[in-house]
Amino acid sequence: VGTATTHAKPRVDAGTLEVAATTFGREVTVAGGTLSLAGTTTAFSAERVVFGDGTKSGTLRLGEGDVLSADELVVNGLVVDLPGAEPDKTYSFLSTRTTEIDTSKISFANASPLNDYRFTLEPDGAGGFALKLLIEPKTGSDHAWTGAESSDWQVAGNWIGGVPGLLGNAIFGAAANRTVRIDSAASAASLAFTAATDYAFAGEGTLTVYGDVTMTAAGTAAFATPVALTGERTIDLPDGGRLTFDGGLAGDVRSVAKTGSGELSVGGETTADNVWSVTGGRLSFTTPESFGSG
Repeated sequence: VGTATTHAKPRVDAGTLEVAATTFGREVTVAGGTLSLAGTTTAFSAERVVFGDGTKSGTLRLGEGDVLSADELVVNGLVVDLPGAEPDKTYSFLSTRTTEIDTSKISFANASPLNDYRFTLEPDGAGGFALKLLIEPKTGSDHAWTGAESSDWQVAGNWIGGVPGLLGNAIFGAAANRTVRIDSAASAASLAFTAATDYAFAGEGTLTVYGDVTMTAAGTAAFATPVALTGERTIDLPDGGRLTFDGGLAGDVRSVAKTGSGELSVGGETTADNVWSVTGGRLSFTTPESFGSG
């Protein structure tokens, strides 16, 4: 629906209703389908907007700057889809004169396990209320590798702080045992190499890294095991530092920025497309498949 004013009462039980600068004079109900404002900045208004019917939620898809205005807002189940939303930011996306909303019935689409998503209804200073989304990164914990018992990533005794998970920062310093085996799926919030040492990672398990990879001393780290990255990642390597991903790169990564004066070498197969950027040092690929198909 383009720029228009209509007195219809559409109901979206499946599929997507796309709107742009549209006024619905009466009521819009979204239960099982999607109301999409994403694209150009959109002002969308209706007298009454209902999300969900008690059994099915309705989805509201937005672009940054899009605003839905509803004199009366009823939330029985709402999923907010805001692609590109970033942590440490607040998004105001809905204006209403309704004074109370059960925000426990609102969720965020494709929520990252690294963030908390909080919805609040606050006065807008103009006699109405604004529904806002605050995205806050969760606080991670540090886990330092010692290899005191074995080379197995999954053994708690090989770490100070226990085995890292998706909120654990894995730190590799001057440990005596610098061979790490990953034989089953493992994860970490980030990887940090803090000593001028050589680390080797092997095994059949995939290591998923939800944050950035950093090296602060001129060491090396070689991954023969598969590595999966997510989101928008930075790999920062100092002068003399070298990182190799010979097991390939996978995951839903959108971009990888290579920074610092060190060298990053990628082998195996990269499943992501057109994700690479370089602002310093060297980035090399051992095969065409290592670059990805983009």
